[in-house]
Amino acid sequence: MRAIALAPVPIALVSIAPSGRRRKGTATTMSALFRVSPEEVVDGQLAAYNARDLEKFMEYYVEDVSVHAFPSGEVLADCSGPAFRERYRRLFAGSPDLHAELVSRVRHGRIVVDQERVTGFMGDQVRTAVAMYEVGAERIERVWFVA
Repeated sequence: MRAIALAPVPIALVSIAPSGRRRKGTATTMSALFRVSPEEVVDGQLAAYNARDLEKFMEYYVEDVSVHAFPSGEVLADCSGPAFRERYRRLFAGSPDLHAELVSRVRHGRIVVDQERVTGFMGDQVRTAVAMYEVGAERIERVWFVA
């Protein structure tokens, strides 16, 4: 069986002006309307993390996100699935000066690897963290923390 590559189909965007008249927008593709890049998703969760906004932070993750240790692949049960929300609720509440600074980033397909310098972690702790995010269509589906 041969794979066939399809080109994006341009569409026209139409918006309604305050006067009620239709205005033509710029041409784009369907994929551009409904998809955000993996970097944009990871940037969004980083901004929500730095704002310590739990609800916004959770919007960037699937409900049953799995968190793993790297390189073992072991699932970190204390911060996966339902425990994920509680872990970050406690972290945000107990770390009023929490801030992660992006040091470097690599993207390969749906995987985004960030090296971060985290300050204000549970008081005045400073940590270096490396996280790998697997991003689906619009949310982070899996995370690996490098041990």
